[in-house]
Amino acid sequence: MAIRLRLRELLDARDIKQTELQLRTGLAYSTVNDLYHGKTKRIELETLDVLCRTLNCDVSDLLEYVAEDKRTRR
Repeated sequence: MAIRLRLRELLDARDIKQTELQLRTGLAYSTVNDLYHGKTKRIELETLDVLCRTLNCDVSDLLEYVAEDKRTRR
């Protein structure tokens, strides 16, 4: 099982740059960059909240559940 953050897709669809999101949310640029590039293993609820409020979206718009293919399990 994997949960994928869809921040890149949302920002690209809204033509919002990482620096603009950082300024609008008050999050550290490194945090925004890690989230954008999928380098994050966990995310704080407060961070999800500020992203949803800033981007006017639901958590389900930001997070995607990706089922693991049974053939790839070990």
